[in-house]
Amino acid sequence: MLYSVYALGSDIKPIPYMSFTYLNAAKDYIQFDGWGKVGDGHIITKLVWDFGDFTSDSSNTPYAFHQYTTPYPANKTYNVRLTVTASSGCVGTRVFPVKVNQ
Repeated sequence: MLYSVYALGSDIKPIPYMSFTYLNAAKDYIQFDGWGKVGDGHIITKLVWDFGDFTSDSSNTPYAFHQYTTPYPANKTYNVRLTVTASSGCVGTRVFPVKVNQ
């Protein structure tokens, strides 16, 4: 487990771990399924998706559907970022390249 030093080592808090999977649902529609966990009795309190095309979703849900509408989105790779915040205040981010197929 990764830890973050909080307030110069006086209080050590775990960094949340997260990951996600995706499914190319239809053409340029992508379904994302994210999850996160954190130890020491803390919970995930916020999830934010950044889809890599200058759009994001802060609806605070581990599931997201996104349609890539940039010109000719098919066969392009986007760096999708999932950022989670734990009740401890620590933040973790994971970035995956996602290829949009036609």
